[in-house]
Amino acid sequence: MNEELMENIMDVNCEYAILLHNRRLPIPQDMQSKEILYWYRNMIFQLTEELNVIERRHEVKCICRKGCAHCCKQIIYISSWNNEILKSYLEIQPQRWKNRIFKKSQVILDKISKTDIPLMITADDAPDLNQIVRESNEKCFNLNLACPMLTNSRSCGMYFVRPISCWDYRCYGDKRDCKRHAFVDYSMIYPQADFVINEAFFRIFRTPQFPFYLLPFTIYKHLEVTESD
Repeated sequence: MNEELMENIMDVNCEYAILLHNRRLPIPQDMQSKEILYWYRNMIFQLTEELNVIERRHEVKCICRKGCAHCCKQIIYISSWNNEILKSYLEIQPQRWKNRIFKKSQVILDKISKTDIPLMITADDAPDLNQIVRESNEKCFNLNLACPMLTNSRSCGMYFVRPISCWDYRCYGDKRDCKRHAFVDYSMIYPQADFVINEAFFRIFRTPQFPFYLLPFTIYKHLEVTESD
């Protein structure tokens, strides 16, 4: 194990947590879905740029790059709040694009239906949330199923408003490990970023965080209506 790298990663996490401690993000005054999308995009940019600065200060280099996309085979569950962001984003997309994403989601769900990977995680499952996600991630990764939002050029079809689980995850180790393993050494999920954005989500939506939805499942459900129209 590269102990120096691991120590530097932990230093980045610690400094980022201190920076965001008690941070209360501004929320949009106009609660129209388009304005909330703009707000979420700007918050992602702000929070990731702040993390970039800390990484440079500690000489820690994130290896994540456009076109890699191995982490897009990992399982993604999104909260009911992040699901509202997704719904707003899908509503403004052209129908041809939505049809294509719907069909990709359908193929993924057909394969997942043959496993015990849950499509939703309810509040009753909250005590076991981390274990459920970890076990489901291993199974999903082994199925070699890419996210339905992954384009043919291996970029994200909703990058600027991607789910929290996508933008608060970073890898600092060997990029070859990302291809081989669901859980990668020298990777980090930044929980303080989760906390500050979710606190703001609560003030915007005033609804429970649960249930959490499997991303291909909730994409499919949102687009099922437009597909049948």
